[in-house]
Amino acid sequence: MESYSVSQLADLAGVSVRTLHHYDRIGLLEPGGRTTAGYRWYGSVEVARLQQILFFRELDFPLEDIRRILDSPACSPAVVLKDQQRLIRERIARLRQQEKIITATLEEKTMSDREKFAGFGESVHEKYRQEARRKYGVQTVDASEAEITAWSDGEKASVWKEGKDIARELTGLMDGPTDAPEALEIKNGQYDFFRRFLDCDNEAFRGMGKLYAEDEQFTAFYDNYAKGLAGFFKQVIDVYVKK
Repeated sequence: MESYSVSQLADLAGVSVRTLHHYDRIGLLEPGGRTTAGYRWYGSVEVARLQQILFFRELDFPLEDIRRILDSPACSPAVVLKDQQRLIRERIARLRQQEKIITATLEEKTMSDREKFAGFGESVHEKYRQEARRKYGVQTVDASEAEITAWSDGEKASVWKEGKDIARELTGLMDGPTDAPEALEIKNGQYDFFRRFLDCDNEAFRGMGKLYAEDEQFTAFYDNYAKGLAGFFKQVIDVYVKK
């Protein structure tokens, strides 16, 4: 088995020795062992893990998230690489779109204001998806997505309508107490609705309520129905979980 010193691996991967030392300190990439003189050495397992770390870094994942993903028992190397491949392909597509916009701008082609920004921004769906993956694990979210993919167009339309109806019904109760029977009944429907997508327990449901109130993407979505709905959602979820 081929092995590398810390400086050799740093040179191979195009990172600094200091970076590898830092990865070791935070438990992200520990060496395969040490020589009798106490120097770090890295084998094929560490090389493969470093490759995955650098792919995630290219995708702007925080180091702590990378460590949590790679250390999860649910994440095999093949699963991680396939997910990275998909994300990188999506990034390539966005960069190509941005390159076209730059070219059109340089050539002074007429574009609408919307077209000028077509290659920027992450879709709301993708932000929700990545947040769910970090919170509940890649395997759980993948299983959920596989189930959704199997739905017919009619089933998907029915489910999305149900989610919107729940938000609208809760909007009508915002002036009342969070523990009102009507509010809790709607929240029970929301819990059942949420479980269509993720196999979650009460604490996971409480976590979603926290996201509703603290994550700007979730807050914007629910506050589109009524200002403050996301915060009210969280309060009702907390009461629901306690009961």
